[in-house]
Amino acid sequence: MNTYSLVQKAIYDWVILALGSISCVWEDQDVKESEISFPYISLKLANLNQIGRDYKSRADVYGVAKITGNRESLLLVNCFGSKKAAIIKTITDNAGTYTSGSIKVIVNGTTVTQTYSTDKNSTLTLLAAAIANLSSVKTCVYSSSLHTITITPEYGTVLEVSLDLALVVGTMTMTVATSGQISPTEILSMLVASLSIESVRLANSVANVVIIENDPVKDISAILDDKSERRAQVAFIVRWANEIVDSTVGIIESVEIIESVRITRNSTNHDKDLVIDSTP
Repeated sequence: MNTYSLVQKAIYDWVILALGSISCVWEDQDVKESEISFPYISLKLANLNQIGRDYKSRADVYGVAKITGNRESLLLVNCFGSKKAAIIKTITDNAGTYTSGSIKVIVNGTTVTQTYSTDKNSTLTLLAAAIANLSSVKTCVYSSSLHTITITPEYGTVLEVSLDLALVVGTMTMTVATSGQISPTEILSMLVASLSIESVRLANSVANVVIIENDPVKDISAILDDKSERRAQVAFIVRWANEIVDSTVGIIESVEIIESVRITRNSTNHDKDLVIDSTP
């Protein structure tokens, strides 16, 4: 895999890490429209530039040399969406009684179990705090007056939430609803915000890729004059250490230069001694 492919992979992995399950494609990628779900991200690298001079190493025993240098490119990120992306999950109880037992909430495959405490409100408060500790959750707040637990995901992660109330003693029931939708502009704002996360910086450093915000997020739906298709755009500067292999050098053997080589031919046919001058 060449360096450019590694750069593309690092960029793609960053977007998926920051935005979760939102579809992401390269602008020139051969993808059917039926394979894309809204909203989705489109990526494009443009204006590739060389920074400084490249360094070419000496060829190895196989005649292969390495050329290394720095590259810079503009990364254009577009977010398309004919509908908004739902991100917030709300657990609502029916204001019934809860006197003992335990509640299980499954968030993206991880089960959070909370045993009954001194009363219903304190138990649900502890449950919300335990859910908030999950890496996929940004905030989780319980409201005793609204009888709700509101879960907000971390940086665009799509949450799947389910309940197990089999061990609850009382008349309380609970349901899960989806709300708090975000626009394409807000999606790209989360992508920009993710650059401050250590894990994202470390993931990009694997390919020696540095991503820098260049232009602010813009809502360009009005420019397209198509209100049915929401669209936002942001630009980044991408820098990386480029390395390519040059195999055209060929195998260079050790050659000893001799001033002259005397070749004596067969004197029976009256050939004369010849001197070949090999001086370069």
